[in-house]
Amino acid sequence: MKNLKKKSSILSIVILAFLLIITSFNLFAQKEKVPELSKFLILIETTDNGTIKLTCKDGCAWKELSFNMMNNDSIQAIDQYGMTTKNESDNSSFIFTIQHTKQGIKLEGIKGTSWTKLNFSCNGNCYQAIDQNGMTE
Repeated sequence: MKNLKKKSSILSIVILAFLLIITSFNLFAQKEKVPELSKFLILIETTDNGTIKLTCKDGCAWKELSFNMMNNDSIQAIDQYGMTTKNESDNSSFIFTIQHTKQGIKLEGIKGTSWTKLNFSCNGNCYQAIDQNGMTE
């Protein structure tokens, strides 16, 4: 009888230790960080003279933005409120940068997008729609 009680208490201790180990793994497991997406739809248009025109169809406080980016080193940040800098957009639901390169347009998603980088070739007048998930129609 003593052996049975002893085996039963040892088994209880082993089960309890096992449960503690399993729950500690769940508590300290790193969760995959999924970016919070912001719904928007923007049409990007370029011209031969280096002007970039953005038309927001959904998710912005602005309708149209237009700026000249003749210098390939120029980078412009855009958020739901318009043209900004990367550091000023804490209250915005999305932010990305746009750069005119020799090959076309280069975009970098900073906040509110599922994409981190988008590139598309463009010579002369181009039209490309983008949303929180990338290039779209």
